[in-house]
Amino acid sequence: MNQLAAGRAEFESAKASANSQLRSARRKLDDAKTELEDAEKELKDAETELQDAKKELEDGEAEYADGLQEYQDGEAEYADGLQEYQDGLKEYEDGLAEYEDAKKELEDGEEEYEEGLEEYRTKSADARKQIEDAKADIARAFVNRIVCGLRRRELPKEDQAIMDSVVRQMDQWIDMMHRLGIPLYVTGNDQIMGVASMSVLKPLVMLYEETQNKKYLDYAAEMLPDWDREDGKGPNFFRNAFNGKELWQWYPNAAGWAKSYEMMSCLDGLLEYYRVTGEKRCLDAVAAIHENLAKSELNPIGDVGFVDKFIGAAHYPNAATELCDTIHWIRLSYDLFLITGDDKYLDYMEFAYFNAFLAGVYRDGSWAAFSIRAATRHEPNFQCNCAYNHCCVNNVPRTFMDMASATVVRDQDGVFQVNFYQDATATLDGVTFKIRGNYPVGNIVTVTVSDTSAKIRFRKPGWCPKLDVSQQGNVYMLTFDMAPRIVSRPTDNIAADANDPKGWPYKRYQCVAMYSGDAVIRNYRSTMAATMMTGPLVLARARRAGATADQLYSDDTVNGISCTLKLSPRKNDLCWGAWDA
Repeated sequence: MNQLAAGRAEFESAKASANSQLRSARRKLDDAKTELEDAEKELKDAETELQDAKKELEDGEAEYADGLQEYQDGEAEYADGLQEYQDGLKEYEDGLAEYEDAKKELEDGEEEYEEGLEEYRTKSADARKQIEDAKADIARAFVNRIVCGLRRRELPKEDQAIMDSVVRQMDQWIDMMHRLGIPLYVTGNDQIMGVASMSVLKPLVMLYEETQNKKYLDYAAEMLPDWDREDGKGPNFFRNAFNGKELWQWYPNAAGWAKSYEMMSCLDGLLEYYRVTGEKRCLDAVAAIHENLAKSELNPIGDVGFVDKFIGAAHYPNAATELCDTIHWIRLSYDLFLITGDDKYLDYMEFAYFNAFLAGVYRDGSWAAFSIRAATRHEPNFQCNCAYNHCCVNNVPRTFMDMASATVVRDQDGVFQVNFYQDATATLDGVTFKIRGNYPVGNIVTVTVSDTSAKIRFRKPGWCPKLDVSQQGNVYMLTFDMAPRIVSRPTDNIAADANDPKGWPYKRYQCVAMYSGDAVIRNYRSTMAATMMTGPLVLARARRAGATADQLYSDDTVNGISCTLKLSPRKNDLCWGAWDA
């Protein structure tokens, strides 16, 4: 029993000890669970912090990338700005150098001016006033040129008041130039080498012929040495005429100095001087320069030059010609014919008259174009805002008079020569010629002569391979072979691109639209094209003649290709002549 009680006591003690240990273990387990839960919470917190850290890192990387891009953009802007600054600095330095050079030139010029002024003051007490008066006087001199330009046959002999006015003005002008000691070639526009002022030569010689006052011929003689200069100063006609160069190559920048009709006016003056004095170098120089122009400046529509300059127009793929140039080319050619009797000059007259000239005169005679273009419409011009005048309009009657005067002439042997065949009635030395036939659209012309005993020669145009002449009584019938033909142009194009520095005429004229819908740029050619001709006429596509828009704007050409041209007349009420080709 005692053992049983002792065993129970021992059991109970062990049980109590085991329960105590169990409770202790449970407490540890609870503590462990708490620690685990705390650890799990800490882990979750750590994961949250890690996610936040990752997001912050990603945001930071994005901000860094944006910042890096901004930095790189800033570097590029800085580089551009630095380059602009360096370019600006270079321009400033260049400008400063130019300014210093200009300042130096100005100072030198002022010094020269003061020296010259002082020198001039020593010569005359009223020199300053004379210099100021000279500007107005020289301006009036240009008016003298126009007034004196009246041809003698156009000046009524009975109107002596006009002649008296011309004489007084010319006397005042010559006296003024002598008083100032100024050579004529330095007046006017320096860029065009004095040819505008020097074109007074012909009126001056004509005034001598009218008055026989040697003062005028002497002043004309004073002008000539400035065209025969040792220093080569342009235009130096007498020396450059035979130098073998095309005229536009005589001096640099022909677009600046080679003014066409003023130069031809000077040449016409030399011919008038030759008529009076017989000084043959004048005729020789003009004939040589005329031949030079015919080779280097003759454009596809019969005139010389490009608008108002000699720039090698024969080498350009397009053509635009100022009507004043056409008028003076015809006058120059006519005077050379009258002096030499060479029919080739009549060919140039006819070519220019029926193409460039008539194309520039309005059909009703009310106005005239300034620039006649080979493509698109011609260019009008209201010069200096004048409603009723500009130089081309005012000069047009000269050509009608020249062509009328040249239609029938008579040589020293008394032989009449019929030169032109447009419908006309001409009376010369009591003999009347009636010319009919709608030439050059028609190829059969009748010439009725009032005096059957008159000796007559009919000009055969240079383009005409065959001219048949038959006579029945006082009526002559002329049948022209109109020689329909393709005329190729040289391929040495010197201005193929409007951006070419030599493309000045296109920038100034050819590629400038003159009205709404002007297709001038569309019609700009960069390569040479052949022309179609019949008789003296250059044929053109035109809406009036029935051409379509596609035909008008086609740039096809047979230039340089051997081919023949066949024409069949087309009835057309809008054109003088029309053909299918």
